[in-house]
Amino acid sequence: SPLSLPRLHEIYIHGYSSTSFCARLLNAIRPAPTAAIQIECKEQRRPTTSHTLVAALARLSFTANLTAMKLVTHLTPGVLTTPALSIQGTGASSLDLRYSADIHEMASNQYMAALLSLLSTSATRELWIERDLVITREPLWQRIFFSLPLVTKLVLGPWDRYPILGDIPDTSSLAALCAIDETLGRVLPCPSLEEVVVIGQLKPALDRWLTSELRDFLLARKDRGFAIRKLTVIEDLKKRKLGSDKVLTGDIEKMREIVESVRHQSDSPKLHVRN
Repeated sequence: SPLSLPRLHEIYIHGYSSTSFCARLLNAIRPAPTAAIQIECKEQRRPTTSHTLVAALARLSFTANLTAMKLVTHLTPGVLTTPALSIQGTGASSLDLRYSADIHEMASNQYMAALLSLLSTSATRELWIERDLVITREPLWQRIFFSLPLVTKLVLGPWDRYPILGDIPDTSSLAALCAIDETLGRVLPCPSLEEVVVIGQLKPALDRWLTSELRDFLLARKDRGFAIRKLTVIEDLKKRKLGSDKVLTGDIEKMREIVESVRHQSDSPKLHVRN
């Protein structure tokens, strides 16, 4: 039955609620919520399908107000081997969604259709990718990036939050940002992208900051007329190795040959969700 909640200004769902329950609840509220929303679904068993919840979120009226979004893959509580995706967002209204969805569903057509619908209906200008364990294929990232034409800032990392899974992040997202869409007049994904923030090293084992993947990404965007104008590298001083400051200095000098403005700082930025 429809729920009449005309003065609803905030939603917070927490606990062992299924994603299908959350989807039914959001679809039943009239008028559609324009509120800040936070959902944290915890499944006692193996994660279940979540595309119904993402599809419900895409239909909410506040989605068009989202100006920043963060995609975070993490380990589902109680299921140590199953990555899951968390979506957070900020704007005139804010979104913080944590739910269980296993790695097989992330690549499914149903889930991707729902996720792309959510992204394309938002006004996201700032995209955060904390860790890439779920969406690991370049074509999937291309589909995501082409649905976000307004993005001007990309934040990557940190990479070492879950050392049990290894220190080297997947860089398919960087390659996907350099893939031309011939049907759109050779336009690159995120054509307005001008600023990139890298939190931590892409390849900590090599103790390098300007990796071949990052160099290829910066050069490809520049050569095709979509140059990155501002690059910020963020170093965790507590994890600095002996002599790594000299390596970083050398890499920054090389970056400045490609990017107009390069900064080095130690304070990590935070995406502030209003809830």
